[in-house]
Amino acid sequence: MPGYGGNPSGSPSVPGYNGYTAGMGGYSDPSGQNHPYTSSDPFYNALTNVVGGNQNPYQSNPGYQDAIAREQLGISQSNAALNNLIQQRIIAYGDPALANMAGFGLDPQAAAFARQNYISGNAQLARIDKSHQQNLRNVINTLAAHGILNSGDTGYQTGQEDSAYGNNVYDAQQAALADILGYRNNTLSQQQQLHQSVIDALQNAYNTYVQNPQFYGAATQTQNPPAPKAIPKAAAPAPKPKSKTLSSVLRNPYVTGEKKRG
Repeated sequence: MPGYGGNPSGSPSVPGYNGYTAGMGGYSDPSGQNHPYTSSDPFYNALTNVVGGNQNPYQSNPGYQDAIAREQLGISQSNAALNNLIQQRIIAYGDPALANMAGFGLDPQAAAFARQNYISGNAQLARIDKSHQQNLRNVINTLAAHGILNSGDTGYQTGQEDSAYGNNVYDAQQAALADILGYRNNTLSQQQQLHQSVIDALQNAYNTYVQNPQFYGAATQTQNPPAPKAIPKAAAPAPKPKSKTLSSVLRNPYVTGEKKRG
């Protein structure tokens, strides 16, 4: 199958595309340590770290938990959509080797679809190859009609056609790779927006926590102190007994007449 697989002079190198390999399917853990943004998000890291050995109480905020769930779902859906877009673009181009240039792991079924699309003549590369073969045939037929098929002009014109074919293949590859890069950038932008929503929700949860710590068990409401009991009055001191007079103590019965002398 002449021409299948790209430029006859060798597949052009595409610097920079392999750097996007790590971006494929690596965002499946937005709330954990493998999340791609956590290492570059000081605020996110600060708020999600433990405080005093206990998990920050505001992480239980419903708005924050909802944002986390939506981010996880959104990242999963956007990665699946990105995977489908790249596969469809490679199939449309018609050469599984394009996946390696883009740093994309193409599954065997999609690679088979790309080859089948080339064989059917619908793929972009198949059409370029077919046009190239027709142009070569036209060069030969034209030179043969003029009786100069064995002249030096044959090599020159076929060489020109091969050069134009190589340029066409290169341009088609670059266009396909640019599309794939665009898909990835759009997906990354979507995932960054999802993560920003998580940051905003976490900020709101933190503000709510700071303003209302009692809702999170971080502070207890004070109760009114019990009313003080009345202090009982001291009992009045018992009256002191009257002291006897000295005359009663020293009473002389002989003086009082109680006793008589002699």
